[in-house]
Amino acid sequence: QDGTGSSGGAHRTLPASPSAPAPPLAASMASVSEAATAQAIAEAHRGLRATFATGRTATLAWRRAQLEGMRRMLTENTEAVCEAVGGDLGRPRMEAVLGDVTPVIAEIDHALQHLEAWMKPQRVPTPLLQQPARSEIIREPKGVVLTLTPWNFPVNLPLMSLVAVLSAGNCCLLKPSEVSPRSAALLAKLVPQYLDREA
Repeated sequence: QDGTGSSGGAHRTLPASPSAPAPPLAASMASVSEAATAQAIAEAHRGLRATFATGRTATLAWRRAQLEGMRRMLTENTEAVCEAVGGDLGRPRMEAVLGDVTPVIAEIDHALQHLEAWMKPQRVPTPLLQQPARSEIIREPKGVVLTLTPWNFPVNLPLMSLVAVLSAGNCCLLKPSEVSPRSAALLAKLVPQYLDREA
């Protein structure tokens, strides 16, 4: 579990002491909750695999649309991001802008500028014994990527990872930190509004 400061209001759940086992009802409820979470994760993974199988995430148009959507999400919701980060970490507005908004926008702009070149096959030398063949590296998406992010930059780190995942044409299962609940809730609300909710 991540550590937490007093400003965010979140708490860390410590494991039960071996000398004081949880009551049967509490243990039963915990196992039901864990099973439901595991089922939800499995269903989300199946859905992402199905999306990736369609091939649409591999296209330049799809990748560019996701990055542009993420950029709009940040520029249109900067104040909401600052409020969430401030509520979780006590971070001043200007620090939140400089730490959690501006760097992600710069990363998106860099990816948009170079995306098409990154997707082109790269010519490489051909060994003498294989000539007159031609050799090239073709970069292909991997599939579904799980992104687990820490609490200290609760918008920057999830979205920086997402820029790389989407630029590469992958689907993403994104898990923000539970120690920064306001930022996690904001991402859960905004990401489906601006990005492909099936990917």
